[in-house]
Amino acid sequence: MGKITFVPVGGLANRMRAVASAVMLAGKT
Repeated sequence: MGKITFVPVGGLANRMRAVASAVMLAGKT
């Protein structure tokens, strides 16, 4: 199910990953 949902929401998942990375970096600093 997760993979099937990731296909159409690939762009959104990629954006969330970028946001999560930025948040992690900001939290580490």
